[in-house]
Amino acid sequence: MHDRQARKSQRCNRRGVCRSTVQVDFQDSTMQMRPLVAQDFPELRRWFADPELDEQLGPLDEEWLRHVLADDSGAQFSFVRDAQLVGVAGVVWRGAP
Repeated sequence: MHDRQARKSQRCNRRGVCRSTVQVDFQDSTMQMRPLVAQDFPELRRWFADPELDEQLGPLDEEWLRHVLADDSGAQFSFVRDAQLVGVAGVVWRGAP
């Protein structure tokens, strides 16, 4: 088992919209969970070049990215370890349409 320590930070803009980041430090590396950003999209597109993944979860295109970045009914998160995108996850807020 790895020794780990978690830290959470939050940044808010002038409109009161806040973005949180959770960082977990493992003994040999760091895993960070943060909101998905447009800069993650090229790596996600590479993942979806796999026909099986695209068939089950796709399509992943510019329209999807615009929707995800503007959607208030949920959130998409990126998981980064050692500066490499290793996963994404989405949530829909309870009671969202």
